[in-house]
Amino acid sequence: VAVIREHGVEDKMTGSAFSSDLLIELRAAAPEIPTNTGVNETLVFWGKSFDPLDPEYMPPAEFLQVPTQFEIGDGFIVDVLHPGFVPRAHELNMFVHVWTINDEEEMRFLIETYGVDGIMTDYPPLLTKVINELGVGD
Repeated sequence: VAVIREHGVEDKMTGSAFSSDLLIELRAAAPEIPTNTGVNETLVFWGKSFDPLDPEYMPPAEFLQVPTQFEIGDGFIVDVLHPGFVPRAHELNMFVHVWTINDEEEMRFLIETYGVDGIMTDYPPLLTKVINELGVGD
């Protein structure tokens, strides 16, 4: 955080981690740096995304970075994205980034069906092609 502040690039940085504990520390040390939700925070958001919006609930982060599926335990796998997930995030002024998507059709599906805000991929030229063909992005 000190190096980021020393160079005055706080407005160009985001903090991202799987660990909710590390993210809590980062938010305390540098509240001006936007962060993602950690695993525990993402699970809370996911659970709440099925219900009517709780006016008391505000996630502690600006964006969610999620896989399309998540293993909860003992091999039990859930689909992270469902019809209400991205709209709920957007209601709370959060962005949704999905990882790691390397298949062109899946990229198209996530953009067209769910309206995700970002896709992490090992193949940026492929994603650029999809974005250009769909006419999305800025």
